[in-house]
Amino acid sequence: GGEIQLLFLVEGLKKRGVYSAVACRRGSDLERVCNEKKIDVYPLIGNQIVDAVFLVKVAKNFDIVHAHTAKALNICAFSKVFHRKPVVFTRGCDFPPRKNFFTKKKYELTDAVVVVAKKIKPSLEKYVSSNIKLIYPCIPDEVQNFVDWKKAETFRNKFKNKKIIGT
Repeated sequence: GGEIQLLFLVEGLKKRGVYSAVACRRGSDLERVCNEKKIDVYPLIGNQIVDAVFLVKVAKNFDIVHAHTAKALNICAFSKVFHRKPVVFTRGCDFPPRKNFFTKKKYELTDAVVVVAKKIKPSLEKYVSSNIKLIYPCIPDEVQNFVDWKKAETFRNKFKNKKIIGT
């Protein structure tokens, strides 16, 4: 989900004339898709210390560093000490962060936390002093147009008054 939202964001920014690039694990599906979509990629090796040092060099060329996973936040927040760029973190899960020095420090170094659902914000407020904003995820028109709405309505009617879990 987070990788898809990242792609939607980068593509949406590109349509609006805002340049952005993706730092992701070398050899990952995300790297492959970014290359297919002609999105600039900065490949990471998966070692957080080495990747943080690499990000220090890369981040100097950007205005904002935006993390989309907890591990990415580690790299972005701790490299901020050197690159000095604002760090934004988008969080899509509602369980609370670990309560330890390392987690507290990375959130202190984070300029803003974006949550993608109302339910997520309370799980962070107890642990995070950062600026927390609710921004719902985007779904591009081409994805919405791909949905077979009649099929979705038939499914919904078939299970009326039932709880459904979907991924």
